[in-house]
Amino acid sequence: MKTNLLTIIGTLAIGAAIPCATAQNHREASDPSARTSEGIRGRNLVENIHSRPELGTFSKLLKLSGMEEILAKGDFTVLAPTDDAFRAMPEENLEALLASGDRTQLQQFIGYHVIPTRIPVARLGTGEATTLQGSKIAFSTVDGVVWVSRAEIVKADIPAGNGLIHTLTMVLEPDVE
Repeated sequence: MKTNLLTIIGTLAIGAAIPCATAQNHREASDPSARTSEGIRGRNLVENIHSRPELGTFSKLLKLSGMEEILAKGDFTVLAPTDDAFRAMPEENLEALLASGDRTQLQQFIGYHVIPTRIPVARLGTGEATTLQGSKIAFSTVDGVVWVSRAEIVKADIPAGNGLIHTLTMVLEPDVE
């Protein structure tokens, strides 16, 4: 059931995506006003994730999942665990993800870290959102710090041409949250 849901959501995301013109991307990449301290807004989410050294493990899992095309074209918020977050999770869990080769499992994992709309951190506050995987995920703000379930957002609103990236201190695991 979850596989079918993810396939349907992914298909809708691809079909609803409005591709950016190559010329526009070129202008944004060469325009200094399009640059931020985090990178270039003209890059899509996938390009930005792959270019960030602290997201190496998430980047590798994204490649293995086969979801790059979906996340390159839709409008999303990616809740990306840092490499430090992956090092903090039980080693056998990470090894199982990397070694499984099970695309469905990897798609479920990545999909749990993606919200199918652009949400800046200032709009997260307290509440919940539905992930691309289909589960609900809770947000809270305590003393000005925004939390996604048990994970703190450490870098927020990293811009991409088709969404935002928020980096996390912990890996979100659907069976644990």
